[in-house]
This record gives sequence, structure tokens and C-alpha cells, in this order.
Amino acid sequence: MALSLLKSLKPVAGRALQIALNRALALDPDTRQALASLDGRHIDLTLDAPPLAMRISVDGDQLRVGPVDAQEADLAVRSSLAGVLAQLPLLARARQGADNGKGRVR
Repeated sequence: MALSLLKSLKPVAGRALQIALNRALALDPDTRQALASLDGRHIDLTLDAPPLAMRISVDGDQLRVGPVDAQEADLAVRSSLAGVLAQLPLLARARQGADNGKGRVR
């Protein structure tokens, strides 16, 4: 039951993340304009715990969040949730010296 609930929430969470990312981009026109040069590229983010994978694709000057597919990503990141959160500047400063998890980029 819990797994099916989590599975049904993934698309909603992906749309919410996509909206948040694009709203943040709207606040910085220079970054949004520069993003257009990456049109068609994508990043796959895979979390080990909790098990979760997503693709963030550049579509013009917008970002799209969706499931990972068979097409090879331009950048693939595999990490724990703690490793991803540790990269956020606010949390990185607060956790200096603590175990920040592991991450791998290929």
C-alpha cells in the first residue's frame, strides 16, 4: 500500500519541482537566457535512499522534470538524499564537518 502511494505521488512531486525550478529561473533572466544554449540536454538524478530517479531536461529556456528513460543522459548523478541536501549552500554551512553522504557523477 505504501509503495503504491509513493508511486502515485511521484508525478505530482515532479510537477511541483518543475514549477519551483522554473519560477526560480524566472527570477534570473540571465540564467534563463543562458539555459537556452543547453536545449535538449538532460541530467539524470538517482537517489539510493529513498530509491528515486528523475530526469531534468532543458526545453528552450524552461526545465522539465520527468522519469528516467533509456536515452543516455548528458550528466548522471547518483547519490543519497543526504549527499544531495549537503550540496545546498544553507545546509552545507550548517553541517560542516558532519557526514554529508556520498555522491557520484558520471
